[in-house]
Amino acid sequence: MDTMQPPEETPSSLCTLIQHDSPAPDLMDILYLLIPLSLVFVVVIAYAFLWAVKSGQFEDMEGPAHRILMDDEPASLMAESAAQGKSDNNVH
Repeated sequence: MDTMQPPEETPSSLCTLIQHDSPAPDLMDILYLLIPLSLVFVVVIAYAFLWAVKSGQFEDMEGPAHRILMDDEPASLMAESAAQGKSDNNVH
């Protein structure tokens, strides 16, 4: 029984094929752009974060969440403003 076996290639010929067929050298050149760009991006984010901390953006984290649930106006004022809104709509 004759079975067909692929020809054996030497390791040096495999390395030659891989080196010529691989797009890796072109892809590695992009790192010269991406690494400095990512470092600039990190510096910009760090600056924005430090600005937010210094300007007090993180001082009151729970206040706005509670404030949205609270009514600013008493119910009588809301009724008056609703009634006035209805009369303003009739004028037009």
